[in-house]
Amino acid sequence: MKASFLKSLLLVIATLCTTPAWSIWYFLGIQNGVVTDIDTDTVRTVGNNRSLWILQNYPMTNVYGAKSMAIQLEIDCKADLIRYTKIIGYTGEIQTGYTKVMANVPGAWDKILYGSLHKSIQHEACLKKLPINKVYTTKWETSKKL
Repeated sequence: MKASFLKSLLLVIATLCTTPAWSIWYFLGIQNGVVTDIDTDTVRTVGNNRSLWILQNYPMTNVYGAKSMAIQLEIDCKADLIRYTKIIGYTGEIQTGYTKVMANVPGAWDKILYGSLHKSIQHEACLKKLPINKVYTTKWETSKKL
């Protein structure tokens, strides 16, 4: 009994270690056959900008040898600018297969054009209300006691 339990446990551990990172991807659009999904849970404020992850799935392997790419973007909401900050390529669809970090340095800023997929990404990132961490001060605590 112990041997079969250990085998099952090792199988579960091996499966979890080889499974790609799980995210909740929401369909955003298709452009030139490339399906783009967005993970709205990754939206963060970076200085005055917003950062988030998108996933692009290609109909066939692209010139970089990737079938899908997870891309971290930074968006300047006020100036309508966007750039990538990290790109991870995958040999399989939807973040499967071997991985390769293709870029880990911020790229050049691009203007976000009205009606583009980037505009949809900007809309999701910049209009999302982020949770506010409440800060309690001694003044608040004092006024509460009165």
